[in-house]
Amino acid sequence: MSNDNTGWRWGMLFLGGTLAAGLVLATHLATRGLMKTKLVEQDISVKGYAERRITSDRATWSASFGAADPQLPAAYAKLRADLAKVQAYLDQQGIGKDEVTYGPIAIHSICKKDAQGHDTNELERYRLEQPLTVSSDQVQKVAKLATGAAHLIEDGVELEAQSPCYVYTKLNDLKSDLLADATRNARGRAEQIAANSGAAVGSLRAAHQGVFQITPVYDTEVSDTGVNDTSSLEKMVRAVVTIEFAVR
Repeated sequence: MSNDNTGWRWGMLFLGGTLAAGLVLATHLATRGLMKTKLVEQDISVKGYAERRITSDRATWSASFGAADPQLPAAYAKLRADLAKVQAYLDQQGIGKDEVTYGPIAIHSICKKDAQGHDTNELERYRLEQPLTVSSDQVQKVAKLATGAAHLIEDGVELEAQSPCYVYTKLNDLKSDLLADATRNARGRAEQIAANSGAAVGSLRAAHQGVFQITPVYDTEVSDTGVNDTSSLEKMVRAVVTIEFAVR
């Protein structure tokens, strides 16, 4: 009877050990399976960048000139004389008639002031202003035109001018190319990170386009709403995308 009890005990111990070992193995396999599942479901998010240097292909220069006189006809005559000077200067710079737009003449009545500096009802003079805009794809001509416009002031023209505005008209086509380059850059970054972790990049999960930054060359200014520089002839266009990839 004692031998039977001893055998029974050893049998139970063996059975318990087997069950325990099986439980440990099952737990290990389940854990590995869970880790593998989590790895497969893991995403990686990276930013991709691309930039391109461009030269503006359209320039606009805006200015106005004016004349003043107590008599309106005299003020107008002075304005007409200055208009001839301005047109001669534009012709000299090689600006075509179709590249110049003259706006309507603005007429201002300027009254005399009293001892306290307040306007009175007594007319002092008329002032006439003539706006003009030069727009051309000959950007170098417009740049030279704006630089040399001070000669008109020396010639007696009351000129007020703005700095030229430079734009790149093929920007939409360029944006598509930059986004493609930025996306490739993002995938390359993701593959490098995944390879360093012993994984591989899978399918694309999501993509987010950032704003474009158009700045003067060597300028690093950025803005959440994007930068659109029009002051420089040479520019740098930068694009950024945020891409999420599956990891396998």
